Amino acid sequence: MAKLLVDPLVRIEANEVVSYYRSKEGGEFAERLSIALQAVTYVIGKTPDGGLPISGLPLSYRLKRTGKHFPPYVFSYRYDREKDEVLVYLLRHAAQRPYAPSTHRRKANEAQRRVEEG
Repeated sequence: MAKLLVDPLVRIEANEVVSYYRSKEGGEFAERLSIALQAVTYVIGKTPDGGLPISGLPLSYRLKRTGKHFPPYVFSYRYDREKDEVLVYLLRHAAQRPYAPSTHRRKANEAQRRVEEG
């Protein structure tokens, strides 16, 4: 399993998503969604090549979506094969307009700095 680094802003976004669905759908659904979001990050660390490549970027940039029984949220991540390290740098709803490749690069670099700063 690759070393998994998650941007603190992704954790905050995930908590906000769960809170939103807790108020909308109730606690039981929100708990299942929370577990599903955590499971996606686990799968990313376990099989970093399993996500979909992001168009216009090197193959190290990928996307992984929540399961079909949950709202469609997408994690964006970058896999550094040499370090065997995965950086999860973005969580967005699938209905949002995709970012340009340059924005993905910038967001990944910003997330890397936040993770390194601790």
